[in-house]
Amino acid sequence: MIKTARSTDLAIALPENKRRTSSVEDVYSEVKNPTIRIHKRWVWLFVAVWLAMKCTLILCLFYKKENNKLSQQLQQQQTNTAISAK
Repeated sequence: MIKTARSTDLAIALPENKRRTSSVEDVYSEVKNPTIRIHKRWVWLFVAVWLAMKCTLILCLFYKKENNKLSQQLQQQQTNTAISAK
């Protein structure tokens, strides 16, 4: 049976002994739940890991660029020494 006489009653058919009302205390008890704090810590952990990955990616790209530049300089020096040796 659906009961909508009071706004605090749930609008579903439950036996009277299992019927719950929503109140401010229920909301506060949900907010004070320790699992919410754990989830907030996981968010910060994921943010930290994401930032570390981005920093690693930037460093890898920088060292790859430097390595390519040094490889080109080494190849140019080898061609210059080969030309001057002739």
